[in-house]
Amino acid sequence: MEQKEKYLILIHKYITKQLSASEKKAFDEWLAQDPIHQHLLESTESLWESSASYKETYEPDVKAGWEKLSKRINSKSHNDGKTVVLRPSRSRWWLAAAAVLLLVGSLGWFIANDNSPEWITADTAGETIQLSDGSMVTLNDNSVLMYPKRFESTGRVVRLQGEAFFNVTKAKKGFSPFKVETAKADVEVLGTSFNVRAYESLQITEVTVRSGKVSLAGNTNTNEKIILQANEKGALAHNNGKLTVSKDEQLNTLSWKTGKLVFDGTPIKEVIPEMEKFFAVKINWNGVNIKDCLHTDDIVKSDNLKDILESWKTIYNIRFEQNDAGFILTEGKCK
Repeated sequence: MEQKEKYLILIHKYITKQLSASEKKAFDEWLAQDPIHQHLLESTESLWESSASYKETYEPDVKAGWEKLSKRINSKSHNDGKTVVLRPSRSRWWLAAAAVLLLVGSLGWFIANDNSPEWITADTAGETIQLSDGSMVTLNDNSVLMYPKRFESTGRVVRLQGEAFFNVTKAKKGFSPFKVETAKADVEVLGTSFNVRAYESLQITEVTVRSGKVSLAGNTNTNEKIILQANEKGALAHNNGKLTVSKDEQLNTLSWKTGKLVFDGTPIKEVIPEMEKFFAVKINWNGVNIKDCLHTDDIVKSDNLKDILESWKTIYNIRFEQNDAGFILTEGKCK
């Protein structure tokens, strides 16, 4: 048995409380090897718990799952002419995609054999898929979208892990609203564009609406939901299920999709965290004296962060150094 198959089975045994003492020892060592292993376990647990088809007696067919996954990765198109984008450029994404396959495909999230689930994984922002109703979905990095090959009149349902921007076509006569399910929340629309941020590592699910109306609700047994309109942001706190609505006043909610950061008189203490996310780098700025300085600038993905910080030497008189962990900023003053 390959190592990947072994740990997929151990994940299943862990969730269903079937691990032996020796298996638990091996499983704990595997979890400690890489933070992505713990992330994968947590994501898999959430998918498992939220599945209406959950059965403790279920036994995964690992071999069949891997064969199915490999065929999809190696195939450029399917019988219906659609291209499915699967670009796991790092080997750990094979494991993540396989876990999704085993849990969602085998548990019957889309039960009919002739309408088996497709999925798209992205480890860089910008992967885009067109759904069968014409809706377009763009994924941020480290995200997974699961969707049916075609929507039935009974519903348009997809499942998201991570972050994605949706541009949803209006529901045709006889079709149900479009629904995005995440580990903790359900988002429902008729026809609109909106962003869903639902990473397992965060303790909050956020929905930002660009056009139309969207409803946001927790997926527990409560009837509480909020209605969001254009330029509003809704949030669901995972710890207590609290729903909140606010105006979306952030200029860079969709910077991962547009490839651009915009700052207009923005305090540096808000600028640096945005730059960290945008460039995926750690910036230690505890030692700077410019946290309340107001900054105006446009930054695009092709810009070099080191060059940007060099310009800050002139603008704010900062000092900085670069190391393996990222950048360290010190000193400085407002202009």
